[in-house]
Amino acid sequence: MDNLSKEAFLLSENPSEDNEFVKEKNSLIEVGFSYFDIGLKPQIKMFSETKTVFFGINQKLECISYQNRNKLFSNSLSFPLYEILADSCSEFVVCICELEILVYKKSGIFLWKMGFGDIVDDYSLSDEKTIIVKTADGNITEFYLSSGKVK
Repeated sequence: MDNLSKEAFLLSENPSEDNEFVKEKNSLIEVGFSYFDIGLKPQIKMFSETKTVFFGINQKLECISYQNRNKLFSNSLSFPLYEILADSCSEFVVCICELEILVYKKSGIFLWKMGFGDIVDDYSLSDEKTIIVKTADGNITEFYLSSGKVK
């Protein structure tokens, strides 16, 4: 962590020397991840139109404006974060967690979340601005990204 620039953002659970550390850097932003390794990879998704970056690991999710260099939100998630996805038009950001999904606008505005009674086993975004979620018990549900309503 000592080699992060003073302009960098750090996403950390409980900083510890035993934690894994990963640094992601491009011409716009530098982000460090300090986390306890439970087998999930750090997630990062950038949106040039809104100058926002979503990043997360385990049960931490943050969104920043890299233009203004400020944090838009920092959330402690109820369940481990599997993946951060964006629809084909990059209008919506979908955070897939172990037992729920959360949907945001790419600007960082929270839209909705849905919890499940079993582990999220599979998921895919469709061109119709929906997400199809399959849970470990075999249930398959399709939601509209804009509202969370079932299709």
